[in-house]
Amino acid sequence: MSLYFVFLIPEHSLVETVLDKRLTYELAARYRIPVPKTFIIENANHLEELLPQIPFPCILKPAFGIIFRGKTHLKAIAADNPDDLRKKYLHYSQYSMLMVQELIPGEDHCIVSVKTFYDQEMNLIGMYCNQKLHQFPADLGSACYAVTSNDKEAIEMATSFLQQIHCRGIAGMEFKRDPRDGKLKFMEINARIPLTGALTLNCGVDLAYLYYLSMTGQQPKPVTSQKDGVTWVYLVRMLLTFQVKHKQGKMTYRELARIIFSKKTEAMFTWRDPMPFVRSFISHLKNDWNQKRMSKSSKESVSDAENRNGVCGPPG
Repeated sequence: MSLYFVFLIPEHSLVETVLDKRLTYELAARYRIPVPKTFIIENANHLEELLPQIPFPCILKPAFGIIFRGKTHLKAIAADNPDDLRKKYLHYSQYSMLMVQELIPGEDHCIVSVKTFYDQEMNLIGMYCNQKLHQFPADLGSACYAVTSNDKEAIEMATSFLQQIHCRGIAGMEFKRDPRDGKLKFMEINARIPLTGALTLNCGVDLAYLYYLSMTGQQPKPVTSQKDGVTWVYLVRMLLTFQVKHKQGKMTYRELARIIFSKKTEAMFTWRDPMPFVRSFISHLKNDWNQKRMSKSSKESVSDAENRNGVCGPPG
């Protein structure tokens, strides 16, 4: 590939650290970035040992998100109490090694993400910041509706950390502001083109283009001032999230209509090439149907496992 493509990515050791969420949180803590309480779970017995230390509600997160999400279409799973955690760990541990993490309270708008592009010499060439407004899957997922918003504290924390660890190339760092103490808590880091990449075209910071100019030796001037208030939507995901939030009484049809008919950047759709949008739309509907079937099946399998193993409390 090196004959035809050029890439700018971090050192291999850092890439491995970013891919393994266990190592990612250790790295952030080492640099004194506030992180949620996190527990690495080796097996069911280890979970029982850690239960007295785990705050509830909590979430189960995979150590390797790509593998887990490919199999479950989930980013994380909430657990309200010890029994709920045991049951969900029993089912989802078949897909990946799991971590248990403190659930940071607050609505989706408490989550901010800083996207950067550092060149080979670690000069900051491009940067923008956006705020999540809705997620998919609802409550625990990736952005499906977002807006550019200049959060200076998040920007300072992200750029300082990324410079210290020499995270060259394009990266995104996500935080959630904890309403209990007002502090930003580290959520994740991704060393790749962000999901909200289309947002860059309208907010004035085109990271992909800056990356291209840099990699072709054209030495682009840094662009770190964005246009705030630019919205972005992943429509099919927003519709699926709306289904959930409407049932919960958290969204109305009027709010959905405001999103659909407002001026915005669409994640996938363009009249010049509509098929990616169409295929994505159909694929998400199929996955949603399969996920509902899987959820029903998992409840049945957990019930069967409890009957076989007596998993309704700590092992005797």
